[in-house]
Amino acid sequence: MNEPDNRMHPDPSPDELGAQEDRHELADFSLRSAAETYEQIALAPPTFLSRRMRGIGAALLGTMLWFHETILATLTSPDTPTDMLLMVLAPPCAYVLWILWRAWDTPKTPRIIVFGAEEVELPLNPNTKRSASVNYGDLHAILSLSRPKSNAVLIDTGELTLGYEDADFAKAHHPDASGKLSGELNRRILALPNHQAVLDRMRTRHEVAMAATKTPTPVTRAILAILGGYFALEVLSGALTEPFGLLRLGANAPALIEAGQYWRLISANFLHGGWVHLFFNGMALYFLGMMVEKLLGSWRFLLIYMTSAIAGAVGSWVLGEAALSVGSSTAIFGLFGAFLAIHLRYWSQLPPPFRQSKKWWGFIIVVNGGLPFLVPAIDSAAHVAGLISGLLITLAMLKAAPVLAPNRAASKLVTTLAGAVSALTVAGLVFAGIYAFDPHPNDAEKVFARLYEQAVGAENAPEQINEISWMIAIDPKSERSRVLMARDALSEITDRETGRVELRDTLATLEYRLARLSSGEARVEAIDRAVALEIALLNSSKHDQTDPSLRVFFGAQLARFLRYRHVINQPNDPLGILENDVQVTLDEDKKLIEFENLGHVREDIAVYLLVRSDDELLGMLRGCLLRGSYEFANPSYGLASIYRGIGAGARLTFEPALIRKAPACRVDIEEHEARVPEFWPLTQEVKELP
Repeated sequence: MNEPDNRMHPDPSPDELGAQEDRHELADFSLRSAAETYEQIALAPPTFLSRRMRGIGAALLGTMLWFHETILATLTSPDTPTDMLLMVLAPPCAYVLWILWRAWDTPKTPRIIVFGAEEVELPLNPNTKRSASVNYGDLHAILSLSRPKSNAVLIDTGELTLGYEDADFAKAHHPDASGKLSGELNRRILALPNHQAVLDRMRTRHEVAMAATKTPTPVTRAILAILGGYFALEVLSGALTEPFGLLRLGANAPALIEAGQYWRLISANFLHGGWVHLFFNGMALYFLGMMVEKLLGSWRFLLIYMTSAIAGAVGSWVLGEAALSVGSSTAIFGLFGAFLAIHLRYWSQLPPPFRQSKKWWGFIIVVNGGLPFLVPAIDSAAHVAGLISGLLITLAMLKAAPVLAPNRAASKLVTTLAGAVSALTVAGLVFAGIYAFDPHPNDAEKVFARLYEQAVGAENAPEQINEISWMIAIDPKSERSRVLMARDALSEITDRETGRVELRDTLATLEYRLARLSSGEARVEAIDRAVALEIALLNSSKHDQTDPSLRVFFGAQLARFLRYRHVINQPNDPLGILENDVQVTLDEDKKLIEFENLGHVREDIAVYLLVRSDDELLGMLRGCLLRGSYEFANPSYGLASIYRGIGAGARLTFEPALIRKAPACRVDIEEHEARVPEFWPLTQEVKELP
């Protein structure tokens, strides 16, 4: 853990070391000299792609494949914000840089552990050129691990924790190569004049390691189970698919906390925004929680976790900018603070693998300090408040304990406080449960108003408003007041961001939903606005660099808007452009449709027709008719492309849905002719929208 490219397997977690049911066992303390003496011990041939690199590479590739549509859209869109580009490009670029570093750092020949008269040169692992030279008298601990397939040894140099297992050594030193290394080090230590002082120091480290690894971790495991249970509730209740679903379950919302819902400062710490959010927080809690609970005990751990969670939520409320936030990272950063406090207080006493190097801490600080710049959704105020809380609480508890003793019983004050904050947490969750079963429709409007107020001045305001507005637009449970608020908010953003096609599509969808939730003239005006927006979007996207798949989506959207307009019996020629009503006949043998009795057409027009098969809407056909007289000629559209897509035997009907002026129809063709029509299928994605 102390170097970015160390092998993972020589550095087992404390839980692995201490659990008797696991396959690792920490040997009792003793200095056993090697049966043979060694001047050097060769390591295995170096490997360029280590197990860690392969694992991270596979995980990165899998993530990129899983989110490939989002990644491609981000990279191809001309309006992608800089922070979004950085977020997408940073992981693969970092991995490439790592590969280049490994190419330079991988040795050409096997590394060798060299035993000098006063010091030993220890390669950091078989796959790096870097080494650490340590005086025998400065070694702090040599911990042997027994495993079913191979043994291992951890060596604490005071600054680094190096791990070697039998597979890391040249085959000439098998079996028990790690035992030969520890035996030779022991022999060299016993030959020192001050070997008794070194022995006492190593024994102390070993006793602390044994006590810590044998300490159970019931609180960490219980919290992980509770977080998993809450996430299952989120999934089963549909909270993750609703724009304000998490609000119903107790998300942190400053607008509502200020109205008296203080229990949200507790319940929000048990909710997560998705699988990825839960996975990373769960992994951090598992490894960090195990370490802190083993070193401090369950009561102290419980007090730190629960108090930091509440402190982080308060920090988010008072200092944060998020209108809505969830996650256990408030408490996890409290554990980081506690772990830092343990290092500050007991740096010289911490045994491997609990003590982390200064480089490790530097890496953690840089990563967590830089992530908010790449991922603006991260609630930095919550993280900082949780970190400070965990740090201060732990320092206060350890002030009167100069010696690290993992098995030291918690004081009555600690148990009382831990019990009190746990009772407060249970009460908060009970209030959250009561709230979840009692609808509060106005709360969502309050939160959205706060979100809009904060987002308008933000650099990524269009993305924030569009994301929430789209979720409202596609939520079948959204009420009219909520849709109207989202429509008004997005309209103001769209007027400024004229080139953002995704904003205009969301706005059109909101107008459509508003029409479905309205009546009378308001309904007609809303559906006409939706149709006009989508037609303009479809026309403009034809001439720019819009992704073709997006144009298909826009066409499908327009088809369903026109269907609803047809359902509410709106005229297909609202401006009276044509002298006569549009009549369409289908010639199934020739696979074409003809317009009859058009008379004189005064303007170039676009004709939109709904295409059905057995009353099922298949999509929309759009074609052009140029101005002129059609008294003696019936223009027609060929349908071969449509039949190729849906089957030659399909029985189709065509219903005129809308006639509009279309100056763009004027092309280099003669009057009385029609342009080749475009068919836009109603895609499955659009079919599933409300």
